[in-house]
Amino acid sequence: ARRLCGGLAHQMCTASIATRGHMRMPQLRVAANSQVWSGSRRHYFFRVGVDPVADMPVFDGRKVLDGSLEVELDKVLDHHGVCVLDSVFSQDWIEARRASASVLLDECLDMASRHTRGMDVGMEFGFAEGVQRAKGRYDILYGFNGNNEFMEVDTRLSPVLSQILRCKRMLLFNGLLHSNPGSNEQLWHADGEHLFPGSGHSYLPVHSLNVFVPLVDITEDNGGTEFFLGSHRLTGACENIVWQDANHRENIGCTGKPVAFTCRAGSAILFDYRILHRGLANTSPEPRPVLYFTYARAWFRDMHNFPSRPLLDEAAQTQDATTALQPDAYATRCAGSSVAATTMLAGGTRRAFHLNHSCSASGSTPRSRLST
Repeated sequence: ARRLCGGLAHQMCTASIATRGHMRMPQLRVAANSQVWSGSRRHYFFRVGVDPVADMPVFDGRKVLDGSLEVELDKVLDHHGVCVLDSVFSQDWIEARRASASVLLDECLDMASRHTRGMDVGMEFGFAEGVQRAKGRYDILYGFNGNNEFMEVDTRLSPVLSQILRCKRMLLFNGLLHSNPGSNEQLWHADGEHLFPGSGHSYLPVHSLNVFVPLVDITEDNGGTEFFLGSHRLTGACENIVWQDANHRENIGCTGKPVAFTCRAGSAILFDYRILHRGLANTSPEPRPVLYFTYARAWFRDMHNFPSRPLLDEAAQTQDATTALQPDAYATRCAGSSVAATTMLAGGTRRAFHLNHSCSASGSTPRSRLST
């Protein structure tokens, strides 16, 4: 018995020494949720087979980017559909961009005010450079799309984006999402469909994602974005998931509680284009400006529903907006171009994506694309 016990003890000791000799990381411990940290919390791993939980995956952005905190962000996004990198950008940079964003927004709205209806709510009163998606919610490309002043986001997050998309990527477009005080919450939706949606869809890895960079602290008062973690795996069953609908959660069989978040200005919120989410109400006395950047694998294009008429179209300024947009149109925006290439489509606004440089379009009604 002593010989047997001694042999087992010797084998265990030898295995332990051998393991320590080959592993440079401390012993793993499993957190209460789906996150698996090393003992020093320097390494983050992914545990397979765990349902998403109501805990936002939030990481120290600067440590992730300088390599002092190792996180498998591709697997985090694949599992949760969203993650937050806290405090990526300096406050000086954020303050300068916030000032620029305010000036560009005012310029855009001032030019829109010279038209008959200004930039009223809806596609029919929007422009190639900006649309008021809902009362007090502006989606602005004017002065932002392709502007080098804002490209620090692209440069700073390049290693993270490469890890997530895993191949050559493209910045499709970037702009400003601005929510005025008093703007209401949105209904549930996704910003993009699965590549092959339908009841028998197969879940594929992320092909497009959004990056939000708030220019002010996101609080419970000024709202933010609310997500159903893991819902990007379910939204493929609903072909109209891009249209806002209060019943989307039930329609796709999404269980659990939605997750909202608060974060500091200069953080980066990354999320799968297909995740179910909505922008919350801004009940604060201050506006909520957020920079957004939409990335995709190199073979993917998303053609969004911006009207074709430009702000500087002098002829349109003398016409009523309801007649200036006949027929409806959409603007093709890709690769961060600062000028929209427009295509007129008879019969209504359309939305399409390119696969291997071939385009397919399907008729639709305007939707509220991005949300914050």
